[in-house]
Amino acid sequence: MKSIIALSMLRIGSAVAAQTIYAEFQEQSAECAGLDGTCNAATSSNNSANNTIQSNYTVLGETIENYNASNVKSGNGEEHPFQCSIYMAPSSIPNAGFGLYTIRDIKAREALLPFTDAPSIPVCDEYAKGDLELHHWNHGDYLWGGTGLAEFECENVSESVVTFGSMCNFHTYLANVIPQNAKYDDTIGGGRFSNPGAGAFSYHTGHDFHAELDINAGQEIFCDYGETWLDTREGTFADHVPREDDFNKGAAALKSIHRNLIKKDIEFEASDEILGLVKSIASKHNDRIASTLPNTMEALGEIVEKIKTRGSDSIEDIAKFLAENTIEKRDTSWILENGICMENIKPGISNIEHAGRGAFAQNHIAMGAIVSPGPLLNIVDKDLLNMYEYNEEEAHFELFTKQLLLNYCFGHVDSKLLLCPQSNMILINHKSCRNTNGECGNNGPNARVQWGTTWDKDTKDWLELSMEEIEFNTAEKRRGLSLEVVATRDILPGEEITMDYGPAWEVAWEEHLVLWEVFFDEIDDGRYIPVRTLTDNQDFRTVDELEDDPYPTNVLMVCYYPEGFEDEESYSEEEWWSGENIAPVNGMDASYDLYPCEITKKSEDPGTVSVRIYPAYDSEKYVQLYDYDMKSISFRMAPYTSDVHLEGTFRHLIEIPDDIFPEQW
Repeated sequence: MKSIIALSMLRIGSAVAAQTIYAEFQEQSAECAGLDGTCNAATSSNNSANNTIQSNYTVLGETIENYNASNVKSGNGEEHPFQCSIYMAPSSIPNAGFGLYTIRDIKAREALLPFTDAPSIPVCDEYAKGDLELHHWNHGDYLWGGTGLAEFECENVSESVVTFGSMCNFHTYLANVIPQNAKYDDTIGGGRFSNPGAGAFSYHTGHDFHAELDINAGQEIFCDYGETWLDTREGTFADHVPREDDFNKGAAALKSIHRNLIKKDIEFEASDEILGLVKSIASKHNDRIASTLPNTMEALGEIVEKIKTRGSDSIEDIAKFLAENTIEKRDTSWILENGICMENIKPGISNIEHAGRGAFAQNHIAMGAIVSPGPLLNIVDKDLLNMYEYNEEEAHFELFTKQLLLNYCFGHVDSKLLLCPQSNMILINHKSCRNTNGECGNNGPNARVQWGTTWDKDTKDWLELSMEEIEFNTAEKRRGLSLEVVATRDILPGEEITMDYGPAWEVAWEEHLVLWEVFFDEIDDGRYIPVRTLTDNQDFRTVDELEDDPYPTNVLMVCYYPEGFEDEESYSEEEWWSGENIAPVNGMDASYDLYPCEITKKSEDPGTVSVRIYPAYDSEKYVQLYDYDMKSISFRMAPYTSDVHLEGTFRHLIEIPDDIFPEQW
């Protein structure tokens, strides 16, 4: 295919053209690297955390398109108003595994879903208080840094955030969603004094994801992990992933090529071969910038057409066109044909006693249809989730508890392998028919798990691997197994979805119910108050009031302070600063930049106080503010005091049935 670059370009030898273009590429790349290393294009950087998964696409012999269509029907065959809009399908980023897509237009600042998809799971001191190392699991690329609601759980906290938090891929220029903390509620189920399940499920309701800009139907949903996520993976694929500034520099080079060739009245007949030569030469200078340039004249022609249509050749616009050229084109028809609905489940308070939240059907789900797909992350030994405390009298470490993550992962009692789903299937609670001689009809479980071999093509191969091979793949940060939850009968809209966790789980739970009565007497010290209760009651006390009526030891007062603590001059017992206009935009539940604080004085204005804010829980330094808005004060759990850390909390994996679990594992 032949085309003309820009407006007028005479034929010259391909080598001369390449040298001319390369000279401009090199010059513009250097010019672009100013003091801030940018080309003055718009930038964005929101922090999330995670990554990818893998492949394709029929369900029980049906095309996924037909399966999705069948799920729009209600039990009596009439149309149900629910329409799925979020789908999982192979990513538009080459070799990036699965991604998430929308088939409806989503406006900027609009929530992707009207609810949080699934709870986030705090992971505490995973390397400090246990035997875990990075090569033992591939969660390292998927866990979020614990901030906001979770950051006070323990000294070093991470979060497992499923679906959007783990399957949403990272594109350095096309990120289009931002996360926001949702609610923390430690009153669910009555809490530690009335619920044997206290500490066995997460009180963190998860994260809401909002569109950062308009997202069109057919587009993939991209998160922003922060480029540090790539920079810390030096020596891997990350070295070759173009950063935002690389796209800006590539755009500046392309723009300069146009203008200089025109200014010098040079024309040449472009071809795919010439473009390839240009990219090859340019890559010797900077392969990441070179990778942003189009590979074919067809792709270049599309970019030129976009520039003409937009009527703008700004660096920002050209960089965006270059970024769009790095992903494969998708549309809603392709998504419906190749994707799986991720919205069949809606979270809610479970109907099952002591279970916390559960999964409820948003629509009619036909028998045999997929309820939720579950790409899995590997942990090579379930005992690596053990957590220890040091016994000073005996001078050795003792097993204290296990990571809460264990309760959300699958495995087998006779195997050390643990497999953790990265979707909202973690909401589905246990139910069985063992105590009814297997005859419980519609009162029994309505779903089961099976391997997701129809849409994740790697799963079939991984099921043949030995444990040694899985350990090797895990150390190499590979994953390739997927489960899926399928309906064992028709499930009606609003019905709770349940499945059998296995006989060993059920026995362990019954034993826990007996032991919990003993632990209850030990934990009831009469001082504990749920964090949610204090937060909802806005029970803010001054330091003087706390002398007579102290808070219980499980809570910590926190204040919003986005200024941070870099300025040492702020630390002064005499210095006071105005706290006026310091207030979180989205409320305290959704806020980051929270620090321990105390109220020194209540103002005559009932809405403001004077506060001391500390950079850390045990710090002696502080910043003092007056006229501080009480809406910027809240409560969090004091470290290691939430129900997750109680001795005797229930921990047990979910069992994969014997008949589908590979013997060699």
